[in-house]
Amino acid sequence: MREVWAKFCHLFSSRCGLSDDLSEEMESHLQFLIEKNIERGIPPEEARFVAHREFGNRSTVRERAYATWQFPSFETIFQDIRYGIRGLFRAPTFAFIVILTLAMGIGANTAIFSAVYAVLLKPLPFPDGQRLIWLGEGVPKTDGGISVTWLNFEHWNSENHSFESMAGFQTADHTMTGRGQAVLTHAGVVTSQFFTLTGSHALLGRLFTPSDDSPNAPPVVVVNQAFWAGALDGDPHIVGKTLDLDGGSYEIIGVLPRDPGFFLRRPDYYLPFRPTPVQLVRRDAHGSMRVLALLKPGATLTQARMDLDSIMERLAHADPGPEDHHRAYLEFLTEERTGDVSHALKLLMGAVGLVLLLSCANVGGLLLEPVR
Repeated sequence: MREVWAKFCHLFSSRCGLSDDLSEEMESHLQFLIEKNIERGIPPEEARFVAHREFGNRSTVRERAYATWQFPSFETIFQDIRYGIRGLFRAPTFAFIVILTLAMGIGANTAIFSAVYAVLLKPLPFPDGQRLIWLGEGVPKTDGGISVTWLNFEHWNSENHSFESMAGFQTADHTMTGRGQAVLTHAGVVTSQFFTLTGSHALLGRLFTPSDDSPNAPPVVVVNQAFWAGALDGDPHIVGKTLDLDGGSYEIIGVLPRDPGFFLRRPDYYLPFRPTPVQLVRRDAHGSMRVLALLKPGATLTQARMDLDSIMERLAHADPGPEDHHRAYLEFLTEERTGDVSHALKLLMGAVGLVLLLSCANVGGLLLEPVR
């Protein structure tokens, strides 16, 4: 421990002082060898020659002593730093140009990479987010997709071989009454599997179960923690009480500790998806429902698309209608959320990469010029 402490003391002390100490030690050792040779009967001049030969190269001995008394790697780093600082003060204008050039290239790359990471590279905050698929209906060889009808969703969910689970979802607005002034609120309307796919858990009470998806099930609601803490005053006994929406009474069965962050506009609460009587009987009765699905491990998007398209073809033969040409639209959720922005960000990343390359080339060119 004492040896390490001594090294640290020498590391931050003056190198000149260390050099003087080494010179004194080396000279004392040489003098000792000379005197020892003279005592053995060797003439003084020859004794000095023999002592120098026994001692070895003074420069090599000095460097070894430095390595013993200090940390060579840190010493080299400190030397480089001191040399760089001296160079900056010798040519401040040149140093300013170099620093400004590199700062522009590095700063642009850092800013764009931060955006690219947040949009393209950062994993989705859901379990197995890389396997989540956005589903819709569409016409073959066309981009995008439209909403999924309830009957198509039911057949997809029960007959597919490519997905572990599926959930339908959409948004809706309702007027809340019975708690002071009427307030417009926002709802996420989902099937029970939605919370499983987004990794949500209840803070109080419970979340939706498959029985809540039944059209004849009692009306229930799950509220977000922020809505519960604000509009509902953070009532710890809120589970079991009711929420009046558009004149209807909904039983509060649970509180979410955090919103899944799936919808662009955060809902105040969630309601079970209840299809209308028309949606229950007509395969072309579109609303605004989309579908979230979890791809099975090892399954590909192409296989899943072929799987759902085969179901759509069977439905077209069994229940002909105006949308017999419709097929499944599938896209990874990561790709669906970024859309055309991903291409723009990739182009920007390439552009700022070239800017950094040009900055480094300019600095290299400046370094080739003699600094005056």
